[in-house]
Amino acid sequence: MGPKGPCGTENLYPLIQIFGDLRFPAERTSGKAITASDYYWSGTTNANNTTNAWNVNFNNGNTNNNDKTNGKYARCVRGRQLRAWKRNGKSGSAIIQKFMSHIEQLPLYLKLYQLVKFLYAAVENFPKQYKYTLGSQIINAAWRCLDLVLEANSRSGREKHEKILELSLTFDKLKIRLRLAQEISLLSEGQFAHLQTYYCLEVGGMIGGWLKWAANDNGRNF
Repeated sequence: MGPKGPCGTENLYPLIQIFGDLRFPAERTSGKAITASDYYWSGTTNANNTTNAWNVNFNNGNTNNNDKTNGKYARCVRGRQLRAWKRNGKSGSAIIQKFMSHIEQLPLYLKLYQLVKFLYAAVENFPKQYKYTLGSQIINAAWRCLDLVLEANSRSGREKHEKILELSLTFDKLKIRLRLAQEISLLSEGQFAHLQTYYCLEVGGMIGGWLKWAANDNGRNF
């Protein structure tokens, strides 16, 4: 089935919250899972490619975007319930909600957050002479990218554009350091391929789209 969008499918923020709460109360009390561990459509279209929509993996919480013709699960919600969620918030997304004022920032923020976790595990296995030099540079650059998403989100106009430019440059610096780590065998070919496939290409595309958007002075958060 395709995404229902405004007619009832939950947007990305509520889906993240539901995953954070793990199960609805009915599932906890009955002991019977009614949520499949699979991808669920949100009603949020990808701003950079309107033929795609975002979805959430209820097995691990990852977000992804796919063509709207793909077959995936969907959770329906009444408009009143969705408005109440937006107004009150829930524990599963409390930390993200504190910083991010619109759902459109979530895919980039979460992807970078996942990248930081992946890099911590990778750098932990670097030899000591690299762990606190190149390894530290990699971790610091990844954290700076994550921080810049929050900083850009709090700005408007030219200041927002400058922060996104800094984000783009910092991400390029991170990619150079990752390339070096692979070339001197600190990262395996498999790890580097995973980084390119699941992080670098997608994050780079989202940053590029946001930068283009800001350059046109739309003033909308990503």
